[in-house]
Amino acid sequence: ALIAFSSFISSVTNTVNQARLLLKDTMVEEANIRQYMFERCVSTQLFVRTQHFFKANFARRNMRLLESDIKFFSQLPESLRIQLHEEIFMPVLRTAPIFQRAEFIDRPSLVRLCHNAFTEECFVSGIDVFIDGIDSEGAYYISSGALKYTSACLPEPFIEIVSGMWMSELSLWVHWVHHGQLCAESLTELVKLNYNMLEEVAQLAGTNLIKYFSRFAIYLVGYAETWQDINGRAVTDLPFLHADIEKLAERAQMVNNHIDSRRLIRVLTTDLGCD
Repeated sequence: ALIAFSSFISSVTNTVNQARLLLKDTMVEEANIRQYMFERCVSTQLFVRTQHFFKANFARRNMRLLESDIKFFSQLPESLRIQLHEEIFMPVLRTAPIFQRAEFIDRPSLVRLCHNAFTEECFVSGIDVFIDGIDSEGAYYISSGALKYTSACLPEPFIEIVSGMWMSELSLWVHWVHHGQLCAESLTELVKLNYNMLEEVAQLAGTNLIKYFSRFAIYLVGYAETWQDINGRAVTDLPFLHADIEKLAERAQMVNNHIDSRRLIRVLTTDLGCD
């Protein structure tokens, strides 16, 4: 019992010491910010806003660790890192109809996509994920948190964005400029799918996946243009209806399968000497 009690006291002491070090780091950093801004005669309004973001940023320590926080991961064998990324990001890909079906067409390419094209990011309250008029770098999947999306193209003042939603999906298939501002309203974690890396992986993929992606992109652009005509306003970074995108992905896959079947029949009849 005495040993257990000593162990408990030691654990409490370590926790208290860690809390003291964190508090000390916070105080030192805050003092440095105050001195820097005072010496440069920064306005009180800007100083107060900066302090607000600083305190919110220290709350970042309460969030889940990101891969970039763990330096040792860069030393892992490539095979282990590939498996790690597959287990983390493949469930994210499966939430998008286009990639859910693509897994059955060329799964190895989707594994490469998980390994090369995804990055984890986190944002504290008040920080912009992207702003209006900036070229998009890819699509965003909201893992956790809450965000607010505003756009001059919307009739509403803003749209609440929650976990499980995709943003800026069109950027994966066409050159896309953000049509609004996405700002975190709470501690937010998301993963970004980079369109450049998607293009690189697709170029290395088999013919079936390339044609599937190409057909889907054509259907999606046509769908977006029709949506604009019907609604009388521009498409934004907001996601389209999941059911509609599912139909586009299904159509692209069915056309792919139909063409492949016709090609197979042509090859078989030629081998058999039939006209």
